[in-house]
Amino acid sequence: MKNFKLSRYLTMTAVATVLLAATTFTSCEKDSTTPPAAPPTDAELAVAAQAATGISKTAATLHGSYDSTYSEYIADTGFDYRKSGETSWVKVWLGSSAATFEHTLAELVKNSDYEFRALVKRSDGTVVESSPALTFTTAQNLYDSPFIIEGVAAGTEAVVTFIDATTQNITVDREITAQLPVKMIYSISSPAFSGGDILIGRMSDETIRLSFGGGSLKFRVNGNKRLINTYAELAMINASEDDLAYSYLQESALDLLGSEDVTAHGLERRNWLPIGVDYMNSFTGNYDGGKKEISNLYVNRESEDYIGLFGSSVGTLGNICVVSGLVNGNNYVGGICGFNYEGIITSCANAAQVSGALHSGGVCGFSNYHGTIALCRNTGQVSGTDNRVGGVCGYNSISVISECYNAGQVSGTGKNNIGGICGENGSGSILTSCHNTGPVEGEESVAGICGLNTGGMVNSSRNDGAVSGAMYVGGVCGFNLSSATVTACYNTGDVSGDDVTGGVLVGGVCGFNNQESTLSDSYNTAQVIGKSNVGGVCGLNTNSTVTANYWLKYSTGPENGIGAPPSDTEAAPFGASSWPTTWTLYSGSAPDPISGPFWKSLGQWSDGGTTDGINSTFPKLWWEE
Repeated sequence: MKNFKLSRYLTMTAVATVLLAATTFTSCEKDSTTPPAAPPTDAELAVAAQAATGISKTAATLHGSYDSTYSEYIADTGFDYRKSGETSWVKVWLGSSAATFEHTLAELVKNSDYEFRALVKRSDGTVVESSPALTFTTAQNLYDSPFIIEGVAAGTEAVVTFIDATTQNITVDREITAQLPVKMIYSISSPAFSGGDILIGRMSDETIRLSFGGGSLKFRVNGNKRLINTYAELAMINASEDDLAYSYLQESALDLLGSEDVTAHGLERRNWLPIGVDYMNSFTGNYDGGKKEISNLYVNRESEDYIGLFGSSVGTLGNICVVSGLVNGNNYVGGICGFNYEGIITSCANAAQVSGALHSGGVCGFSNYHGTIALCRNTGQVSGTDNRVGGVCGYNSISVISECYNAGQVSGTGKNNIGGICGENGSGSILTSCHNTGPVEGEESVAGICGLNTGGMVNSSRNDGAVSGAMYVGGVCGFNLSSATVTACYNTGDVSGDDVTGGVLVGGVCGFNNQESTLSDSYNTAQVIGKSNVGGVCGLNTNSTVTANYWLKYSTGPENGIGAPPSDTEAAPFGASSWPTTWTLYSGSAPDPISGPFWKSLGQWSDGGTTDGINSTFPKLWWEE
């Protein structure tokens, strides 16, 4: 048996040797450099075009080839191309007879269809074209249609690598590769992922890794913080109660895909679902925006409450910068957060346009129950169709607003409690060291800092924006009510009452000081216009205290610092004999936010006049340069 097997092995070896020799001989015959005896036919030449690559808004690389066996008969290669629908072709000759060839087109029209063919010119001058013509579409202006990677199993890692400023490479398990525009809306769809497609939008050159395991998207983690670099990762914070309670760090600028531009490309603007959709599902964690920009925030949910980048939060939101967008909702509407309950919002900025009904603010709609808003700014337009509208916060209730700034227009036409910083500052609340430069317009309780201060404290704040309303209109506070205090504030923005519908209770600092409230250590340098109960400092003071306030008296305007009852005793015109020398200056460290002292300097009267104060220096607050 052994001899039989050996004999069989030797026989097979011999046969294999013969076959190998034959194969080698045949191969050598095929590689012969002897040219064909006759010129090739069109079919033999086999001219072909390959799919275009490197497609951007204005460029694409074309590829072509022919059978190299017939290269001796070829004089030139090239392409012709045209925009779809045009009748004439544009020819490009390369001056080369290489069997594989390519050419990059430039100055193409974005978001346009093109067709092209490969060309081979014979030595006799005849031209052979590839057939059929191939097509490509230049990139849409920043966007393209969704790209879907099918069948991603649980545990699969999708690697997205940005190669340069125009293309990106998407690879899953090294099996699927595609070239796409850099700022792309695409989705990764997995049967194991129960939440459906995941949207990802990127604008920077880097590699991101998204892992699927057990039917959910895994966040990348650094220490105790999950890292946010994509639209998808930000949206996934809403996935569960545990996700809402985690700590996050935003590492990259994010485009939330809400630009109007997308509609021109047949795409739908992404209507952002606020993180923490309502009070019962609030964000409870810590989100650090890293001072990275968030652009194109688009929330259009007119009939819904708790609207903003975050809907409802009892956690900490910091260093968030919304640089563009539109936020539209019903109640509790803010650029950063709709409803802040016992939470902290610090060092955040909003430039998106904000509109709502009740409780609308540039940063936060409603801050409640020991909430904090500090070191925040708004530059976006803020409007409300109901009461309590503010450049920073619509309603501040038992909470603190400190060192915040608004430059956006604030309006609640025909509505009440409208303020450049806060619409209403409620009982037990503190508003301190804030600055408004935006125009403010409303009906009742309208002011540059706080529209209605009911039992709260407003101090150390400055208004430079123009203020207009019908009743209870003030440069700093419209209506100071129920043991409320306004201390160490000043106004430089013109204050006017509506001559048609009202114009009553108008003051340079406060429109109406009522019910055991206090207005002290404040001043106004702007024009004040109204019909009745108009004062350089306060329009009407009832059962309350006005102490050590000053105003710049113009040749036209109110006759008294307090309009009713008319008085200049504790609201005196600036002049040589009346200057706030009794005010206490702070010592150089940050003052107590409740008791102060808040003034940095007392200023100096230059000429003793009482009509303009030109060349005079006026008192400055502790936080001013």
